[in-house]
Amino acid sequence: MKKRMRQKQEEVGLNNEYGAVSMNDTDGTVSIDGTVPVPVSMDGTEMLISRTQPHVNDIERRREENLRINREVLAELGIGIGSTTRPNPASPKRKNKPVKYEIKRKDYVTDHVSREPTRKSARLQGKPVRSPSSAGETEGNRTGGSRTYSSTAVVDVVPYNVPLPEVIKAECLEVSYLAKLVKKEVDWEESSRTLQSLLSEASLAEAYQVTATEERAVDTVARISSLRVEEEWVRKVVPGRVFSLAWLATNEKPTVVVGDKYGHLGVWSVSDGGVYVTRPHSGAINCVRCPTEKPDTVYTTSYDGTFREFRLRSGRFHRMYAADALVTWMDRVDASTVLLSQRDGCVTRLDFREASRPSVWNLSASGFRCVSVCPAAVPRYFATAGVDATVRLFDLRFPTKSLATLGHGRVVNSALFTPHSGDNLLTTSADDTVRIYATSGVIANHTAASVSMKHNNYTGRWLTKFRATWHPRQTDLFVIGCLDRPRRVELFSSRGVRLANLFDENLTTVTSINEFHPSLDYLVGGNSSGKLFVWGPQTGR
Repeated sequence: MKKRMRQKQEEVGLNNEYGAVSMNDTDGTVSIDGTVPVPVSMDGTEMLISRTQPHVNDIERRREENLRINREVLAELGIGIGSTTRPNPASPKRKNKPVKYEIKRKDYVTDHVSREPTRKSARLQGKPVRSPSSAGETEGNRTGGSRTYSSTAVVDVVPYNVPLPEVIKAECLEVSYLAKLVKKEVDWEESSRTLQSLLSEASLAEAYQVTATEERAVDTVARISSLRVEEEWVRKVVPGRVFSLAWLATNEKPTVVVGDKYGHLGVWSVSDGGVYVTRPHSGAINCVRCPTEKPDTVYTTSYDGTFREFRLRSGRFHRMYAADALVTWMDRVDASTVLLSQRDGCVTRLDFREASRPSVWNLSASGFRCVSVCPAAVPRYFATAGVDATVRLFDLRFPTKSLATLGHGRVVNSALFTPHSGDNLLTTSADDTVRIYATSGVIANHTAASVSMKHNNYTGRWLTKFRATWHPRQTDLFVIGCLDRPRRVELFSSRGVRLANLFDENLTTVTSINEFHPSLDYLVGGNSSGKLFVWGPQTGR
């Protein structure tokens, strides 16, 4: 407003030899050149100008002119004299809303190509989970806990997660087929020995009984610490991720049996390097067992919902049991009876003498990942490791009611009794703990772990879950994989004390699954690319 008044004064030429006369609208004074303030009233009726000032008449005249100009300016602005009303300040600028940039995706589907619906799992759809074998079953019927198939199939052309025939001939897969599975990562070579010759040698092995050693744990650890991984003892045996390991029941030549994610079963003769791969299952082989009293037999369970017996003399896989859910683990009660855990919360007792009439017990609303039988003679107990983060103890005589429930923070990957005695129960959980429970205390409903140790079990998506396993002869020693660098395998006592770390320059990866040989000083570990690492006595390198 002062600027408007100054412009108006310049237009009428209100300047004299004393300078411009201006009015201060805040205190109602008139100043000459901004140096001599003169008080006046805003309405112009009073004039308090000192008579001593020179040219009073000129000043009065100019004051009157300034008042007139000011009134005109105020009138144009719509402000009355003496009013305290001020013009509305400029409205604040509105802040622009952030612009959301969306990526425009091109539709590559043409009119003549129909878009298929997005696949959703049964869990997301709220439907009960069905086993891959039952979902793909087109022929056969279910009678007495088993399926009957009228069709036959060739092992090396069976797609993933489809049902297989009841009896499968063990045929070694060709190198060209394995090359397609693993693309350029092929280590297999043609061997002069055939699979049948290897199996015939294994079938001639004599049965033997594994007993607990009387050797001190310190001496056992010292001997194990001297084991090394020779360069020729590193071999890629199966195409997929290693899910299970076992040593063939022979004392002559160490031979490893391994199951992978895609249902392949590999046999590796460590001494001469012969590798053979067959595919008896259409899902991951999660458990392999080689009974020492039956050296010509290998048991396998798979996520395709089947339990098979591999008879080395005939070179064939026989399906002993098929379920509507995923079979996750197996353990032997005696020479003719096994327990099978399932993903639907059931445990099946299968007697080979009455295979057509298995006993199925529904023990949990959630699934099981492992089942273990206590080797004590009487009474017989078994434990289950559940997806619901619990370990439950049952009596084989009255299996419908649990004796104790052991809580964990997250999913329990395994729960295994001590060999021979069954004094302790070893659990591995996804809550980064390894716990050891005294069996006698659990039976007495003492659910607190006698030993609870922290261990990094966060294997993630691409590694097989850790499972701590007991030494078959030294009952107070167990082994487990490790995520630390440099890569290693850890040995612990039943008191949770780390006894040794096994390092070797040829061990360059995480071996999630580790198994001791039942009678020889060998340890094998498998990683997530199908490669095996064997720890054995030094050969003078």
